Amino acid sequence: MALIRKETGEKSARKGDSLEETLYLLGQGKNLEEIASMRNLQETTVCSHVAQLIGEGRYKDWKKLVTPDEILSVAHVSKKGNGELKPIYEALDGTLSYGKIRIILAVLGLSDMF
Repeated sequence: MALIRKETGEKSARKGDSLEETLYLLGQGKNLEEIASMRNLQETTVCSHVAQLIGEGRYKDWKKLVTPDEILSVAHVSKKGNGELKPIYEALDGTLSYGKIRIILAVLGLSDMF
């Protein structure tokens, strides 16, 4: 993984490694900002990883990352987005980041949300 590759200078062997590293660090209790900092990534990239992991059913602790109020806010305006983030972001007056919106949309795609 990256933490090991950093020490050895080795490059990622597979494209999916980055996603796996994010999953590993989430499992270690790291938050989005910590993961981004540790991996020298933008937080939006980490959020995209998390959204993909949620969509694949591989990350189930999303309640640690978003609040019920945030989910309800996005659910309320998500029809305006038609799958696009910007209309949702604007409808929420920028109160949630694009990354959080992406995570919440992945959560809303789950049938057993609560």
